Amino acid sequence: MHKLEIKLKQHTPLIHFQHDQEGATLRASEVKPKLDKFIITRLGQGNYQTGIAQAKTNGWLIGKGDHPALDYKMRIDEPEMQTWEMSRDTGRTNQKGKPIFDTIPLFFGNIGNDNDREYVPKKMVFSKSPVNLTFSSANESLIEEVRNNLNAFFIYNNFGTRQSKGFGSFMPEGSAISRYLNKDYAKFSFSSHNMEFGNWSCFFELFTAIDYFYKTLRSGINQNGVYIKSLMYFYALDRLEYWDKRTIRYEFRHFTPDRNHDKGELADMKVDGENKKDISRLYRDMLGLASSQTWYSYNKDIITKEHVTDDSEQMVDRFKSPILIKPIYKNGVFEVLLIPSLIPDSYLNATFDISSKVNHSHFTMKTPKEFDVWDFLQFVTCQETYDMMTEKLKDIIDKAEQERMGKAKKIAKTLLSIYNSLGYVEK
Repeated sequence: MHKLEIKLKQHTPLIHFQHDQEGATLRASEVKPKLDKFIITRLGQGNYQTGIAQAKTNGWLIGKGDHPALDYKMRIDEPEMQTWEMSRDTGRTNQKGKPIFDTIPLFFGNIGNDNDREYVPKKMVFSKSPVNLTFSSANESLIEEVRNNLNAFFIYNNFGTRQSKGFGSFMPEGSAISRYLNKDYAKFSFSSHNMEFGNWSCFFELFTAIDYFYKTLRSGINQNGVYIKSLMYFYALDRLEYWDKRTIRYEFRHFTPDRNHDKGELADMKVDGENKKDISRLYRDMLGLASSQTWYSYNKDIITKEHVTDDSEQMVDRFKSPILIKPIYKNGVFEVLLIPSLIPDSYLNATFDISSKVNHSHFTMKTPKEFDVWDFLQFVTCQETYDMMTEKLKDIIDKAEQERMGKAKKIAKTLLSIYNSLGYVEK
C-alpha cells in the first residue's frame, strides 16, 4: 500500500453545517469527489469524459456509474478547532439601549428548528494547527498523480458554505502559490493587511473588506455616506449596453426619497427616441443570480426572476458567482486571489420574467449574449478604472474628514487600500 501524507494550513474559517458535532472540519466526503473530478478533468486536458477514458486505461478507477471515483482512500485527521459565532457583541448599545453586534459579512443563513421555531446561527470553525491528510492506494502511479495535483487543486477550491466568497480556504503548507496558477485561469488579486492572524477580529476585517470590494463590482455602495456606482454599470456602458437596476426601477416606478432627482434620472431611460430598455441586460446577475431579492430601499419590494424556457432548455433558478475568492495569509498580509470560471452557454442570452410584489406587474429582460469574466476583471483592474475609483475614494475621504463621518472614512480607506494593491498576478 502506497501512502501520501500532507499538512494543510487553514487560511479562513469554515462555515460548517455540523459545527456543533465532533470533527467539524474538512470532510473527506466533500474533498474527495472534488479532487477526483479535478484530476480527471486535467487528465483529459480539460475534457472530463476524455479524462475518464484515460483514467480507465491507467487502471485508476473504481465504480462504473455516472460519477466514477479514483481508486484511493483519503483520511482527514481532526485538529483542535476553535468555534466562533457569526456575530459578536461589541459592548455598545444603540439609542434604544439594545446591544450592537458586529456580524461577519457575506453570510445570512440560519439553521432552523421546525419544532420550537427558534433559529440558531451557523458557526465558523478554524484551526491554527495543521490539518493532516493521508492518501493511500495500491496504485503508486495514482498516488503520484494526486501529489502532482494537490497544490493546484487547493488554489482553485474552497470548502463548506459560502466558499465562493472566501470561506473555507486551505493550502498545503509551504506551497508556492504563483507556480500553480494555470494559464487557463485569470490571475488577479488584492492585499488586505491583518497583522494578528487567526482570531475573530482578523476575519471580521478580512470579510468586511471582501464584502465592500465585491459590492463595488456588482451592486455598488450606498451606505454611511459612501456612494459608489457599481463597476458592472460602467462595464455595460463600455459595451454599449445598459445594466438592469435602473431599468427595473423604471419599470416598477421605484423612487428614493429624492424623488425629483429620480424622475430626471429615470426619465433618462428614454431619450432621443431611444428606449434604453431595448439595450438593457441583466448584467448584475452575471456575478450570481438569486431568484428572489428584497429591495429594502424601495418599499421593501420583493423582486423575483424566473427563467423563461421551452421544454428543450435547462431551467436556471440559481447561479453562483463565477469569481472564486481565495484568501491566502502570509507574513501579516492576506493575498486575496480572484479566480473566474466560464459562464455556461445556457445562462447567456437567457430570458427572465421579472416581477414586483408591490406593483403586481412584470416584464422580461435578457442576460447578455456574451460575458467573459476574464474581460470584466481586466476592465476592473485597468488604469482608467483605477484612476476613476481612487479619485472617487479620495473625495469621499476628504469629505468624511471635514464632516467627521468616521464610518464613511473607514470604508473609503479600506477600498482605497484594496484598489492600490489590485492587479494581475505575475506567474
